[in-house]
Formats: sequence, C-alpha cells, structure tokens
Amino acid sequence: MPACSSIWRVLARGFRTTWTLGAAWSVSLNLLAASPPADAPPVPPSPGSAVPEEVNQALRERQEVLVSSNLLSSPILDASRFRVEKAEQLLTIARQQRLRQELNNAKTNLVSLLTGEAPSEIKRSAILELALLAQDEGELVRAQQIFSQFLSKFPEDASVPEVLMRQGLLFRQMGAPNSALSKFFAVMSKAINIQADQMEYYQHLVLQAKTEIADTYYAQGRHTDAADYFNRLLRSDEPGLNRPAIRAKLIHCLVETEKFNDVVTQATALLTEAPHFKKAAEVRYAFAQALRRIGRHQEALQQVFILLQSQESSAGEDPQAWDYWRLRTGNDLANQLYTDGDYLGALQIYQKLITLNPTPAWQVPVWYQIGLSFERLQQPQKALEAFEQVEKLGQSAQRTLATQNLATVIEMAGWRRQHLTWTGKATTATRELTASPAQIPPGVPAPTPK
Repeated sequence: MPACSSIWRVLARGFRTTWTLGAAWSVSLNLLAASPPADAPPVPPSPGSAVPEEVNQALRERQEVLVSSNLLSSPILDASRFRVEKAEQLLTIARQQRLRQELNNAKTNLVSLLTGEAPSEIKRSAILELALLAQDEGELVRAQQIFSQFLSKFPEDASVPEVLMRQGLLFRQMGAPNSALSKFFAVMSKAINIQADQMEYYQHLVLQAKTEIADTYYAQGRHTDAADYFNRLLRSDEPGLNRPAIRAKLIHCLVETEKFNDVVTQATALLTEAPHFKKAAEVRYAFAQALRRIGRHQEALQQVFILLQSQESSAGEDPQAWDYWRLRTGNDLANQLYTDGDYLGALQIYQKLITLNPTPAWQVPVWYQIGLSFERLQQPQKALEAFEQVEKLGQSAQRTLATQNLATVIEMAGWRRQHLTWTGKATTATRELTASPAQIPPGVPAPTPK
C-alpha cells in the first residue's frame, strides 16, 4: 500500500508538470497569434529574437510539415506566397545582373522565370527585362520581337505607351523611320485612352511622342513636315519643352526650305530668349546668311561682327564648335562679299578673322584674301605686303604645311607678289617717261598714256 501511494504521488507530480508545460506552450501560441490592443504602446523586439534570413528561407521550403489541425492559420507564409517571393528575388537578381552587364546569367534567370511557374505579374516584368537585355546586347530585332510579345500578352497594360515609345526609338535607330512614326503616333492614341492616376506621366509620353515625330521627319530630311511639327510645339504652352533646341532645329528646316524671312524671325527670337544657347554661334551664322539672302547686307555684316567679337566666355561647354562657327561665319560671308564685288566689306571681315586663329593653316588663306582685296581696292603696296606675309608664313612653317591646298596658296601668293612688283616697276617707268617729254629724241612721237 505504501508503494502504491508512492507511485500515485509520482504520477501526480508528472501530471502537474505536463499541465504546466502545456499551459506555457498555449501562452506562447496566444502571444504569437494575438495582436496587441489598439491603444497599447509598441513592444520593442527582444534582442536575438529575429530569425536569420537564410534560415527563414530554408525552413519555408518545407513548410508543409508545420500544418496543424489545431490551428486556424499559421504565422508562416503559405506556399504560394513563398513562390511569389522566390520569383521576385530571382527577378531582382536578373535585373542586377543585367545592370552589371552579366548578360548571359541574366538571360538564363529571366528565361527560367518565363518558362516556370512564376506569377503573371513576374512574367510581365521578366519579358520587359529580357527586351532590355536584348537591346543591351545590340540585338535590336530581337528586342523588337520581345516588346511585340509583351504587347500581345498584355494589350491593356499601363506600360503599353512606354513600350510603344521604346519600339519607335528602336525602329528609328534601325533605319526604319516610317515604322518609328507609326509607333510614335500609337503612343499618343494609346496614352489618351488609358485611365490611370499618373496622368502627368502619360502627358509627358504624349509630349515626347510629338517631339520624336518632329525629329524623325527632321532626320529624314522632310523639312517641311518637321517645321510644321516644330512650329506646333513652339505654339503650345508646355513647360517641359526645350524651346531653344526646338527653335534651332526649326531654323535649320527653314534654311533648307529657303524661307529666309522666317529664319530671321526665329533666329531673333532664339538669340533674345537664350543668348548663351550652346548652338548660338550656328544660329547666328544662319541668321547672317538669311539677312544677306533677303538683301539686308549691312545687318548681315553686323551679325558677323557680333559673332567675331564675342568673348571666350560665350563658348559655353563646346568652345571648339563655337570657334568653328565663328570662323566659318566670317569666312563664308567675307568670300560672298568679295564675290559680289563688295571688297571693302570683305576686307573688314578678313582683317578681323586674321586675329582669331594663329595657326598657319588658317593665317595663310586669310592673308591671301586680304592681299586680293587690297589689290581690288587699288592699293598695290598693301596687297604686296599681304602676299609677302603669306610667303613668310610658308617659309616659317614649311614642315607643318603638308597639304597641297596650302602649298598652292603660297605659290599663288608668290606669283601675285611678282606680278605686283613687275606692274609697279612698269607703272613707275611709264610715269617717268610721260613726266619727261623733253628727253624724247626729236621726230619721235610722245607715248600716249593708257
């Protein structure tokens, strides 16, 4: 009997211990499942309670073993959500690989997403990533095919207008301007029909489509169509337009279509609103040419002098282009004035041009033109000095003057110098003869001045 009592006491103690552990387990389950009252302050996590990420992922790959009939829900994510997370992680890895130019690895991961059981949303992004990857590889035709596949699978997707825009840019890069134009027009029609919260984004796409249409016409040499679209853009009140850049392209179109009065109007507007525009020198060149073509020669000359007198600070970010257009503007207009018989106007520009560039390649032809201008203005001594300067430059920089053109100019300057010297001597002799009639032998008639 004492032995039985002892056994029952042991069993009772074991029962109480088991009940205590069960109660403790049930409390822990309630803490995990229950949410704190709304007015309770947030409880900071206890140190060391977070499960390492790699352990968490490893356990969730076999989460079916955690299913319990005693629980209505599980704090562990379900299997479908885990597959989504895993696909998202693979998509992120592939995107990073593409950005790091690890294109083969990125392609492998993207293809596995498209051929696997990834959700539709993930596949949608994977298709776009694959198209961008093909573009990075320079496979433009393949990129177009993948973009087309996206449009076929997701025709009502909010990304459709931007995909169309990218297709248009690709077609233009591939040398298919008409296909590019059709895509840009499609951007406008599709973006207008999409109902979305981000209207500013779609308005920007429509505006860009309009500018790309104009640029495509411009690149094709369809200057009349391009000018029409550039004019439409300038008449709009869109704040996002780069108006000086658009106006500069419009000026080029107007020059090509010989609408010189419009060139003057647009050039005046551009140089007024953006005097430090990076292509201001090129615009002023067109401005001067247009003024000359409509007979406003003095104003054309004024524009040339403004450009030639501009300081280095006007060069902006591209001093070489600025210097090129200064030299070209002055040289072209001076040559035109010389051809038209305005030797004094040409001489004024040539004398300014000689100070702009110290290289023999520039100085030699300009000094030669100065000599010709003085010769035409009946100032032989100054012409002679100019031709001598050409020969002097040729002698001092003989090794650097390797081009046949410069050698020819130097040779011509030497010939002109000899001709002027001989003409001067002949003129002097003639004057001496005509000035001394008493020295003529009797019976010899005096020469008649010509």
